[in-house]
Amino acid sequence: MKRSWIISIMLLAGCASNTGPQPTFISGNYYMGGDSECAFYKVHPTNNKIFCYNSNRQPIGERSPLTPAQIAMYQQIQAQKQSSDDQFYSNLSAGNRALAGAKSPTMPAPRVTPLERPGGSQMRCIGVGIYANCKTY
Repeated sequence: MKRSWIISIMLLAGCASNTGPQPTFISGNYYMGGDSECAFYKVHPTNNKIFCYNSNRQPIGERSPLTPAQIAMYQQIQAQKQSSDDQFYSNLSAGNRALAGAKSPTMPAPRVTPLERPGGSQMRCIGVGIYANCKTY
């Protein structure tokens, strides 16, 4: 009676949901879980395996513990991802610093051109790009 109670607690405690595929330490071993094929799992009480379930809680199959070589490979891949992320954020920060130090372009002053009409009055025009504004004085 006591043994079945302990096993049922272990099974309930073993039910878990991960945010992404990652090794999880369970009963002295690491297991890969959290992917679409093993969104939830239960620990098998006797054979060092976990039962995997998809996100709909349908049984998918069993998984064995990871070998030391698989754990080392996972750690190497994670270190490469971290290095890549660090490089990206470093480049992003450098670009932001360069933009912060750069002067923004200034618009040149508009041209004012006096035009004299026959009769002595003047016409002044201001041109900005393709637009012109003229006044007669």
